Amino acid sequence: SRENLEGSIELYKNTDTSGLQFFSPTDPLVECLTTLPLVLYALGETELAEQRAKELLDQARAIKRPFELAQAQAFRWVYETFREDHEAALACAEETLAICEANGYLNYRTVAVISRGVSIGRLGQTEAGLALYQSGLKEMTRMGILRALGLFIGEAAVVLHAVGRDDEALAAIDDAIERAGRSFKIVLPRLHLRRADILAALPNPDRVAVRKARDAALSEAKRQGALTFQREAAAALKPA
Repeated sequence: SRENLEGSIELYKNTDTSGLQFFSPTDPLVECLTTLPLVLYALGETELAEQRAKELLDQARAIKRPFELAQAQAFRWVYETFREDHEAALACAEETLAICEANGYLNYRTVAVISRGVSIGRLGQTEAGLALYQSGLKEMTRMGILRALGLFIGEAAVVLHAVGRDDEALAAIDDAIERAGRSFKIVLPRLHLRRADILAALPNPDRVAVRKARDAALSEAKRQGALTFQREAAAALKPA
């Protein structure tokens, strides 16, 4: 993925595109840069990921078209959520929402609603966050926006766990893992770790199940070559 994305970016930058027709009306550089920071972060290239995430927003603002900026901020939210900087993620969601409401972009507006709910919940406003999340989830499902649902549901599971709703949290994380196995697999290692955390917090926890979830996180991270997530899983597997 990294090789293809970086190769596409360099090809685009070094080609006179004035006479070309593209399959999509959106800017090809923005399209590539939405995903590249996520891949780099997972690979452990965190400084380069930050540079590419900045380049994404710089490019989206430079072309001065609101749709690309909404798209860029929606994906920047994913990047900031990966980093667990939920204040930065919330700012991304709020700008996305404002752009979409001003321009009638229904799909990304729905994404912004669920993103904002998750970020608010992760920042401690659990009831308000979960209400927004549920509203966004219902609308995303109705509209058939299924990509990355595993990420959103998994983050909501963390919020549910934080307020002691562990049965709901466990059901949510299992749903998230199943969905991520079909789409947006990059989040699977983190989801398995979330599952382990929830299981470990239950009364009389099943230590075998906890270990199995952490092993699954490490195995998936290795399969992906995701060094950041490998380190997290390995740390979780160390004896206390």
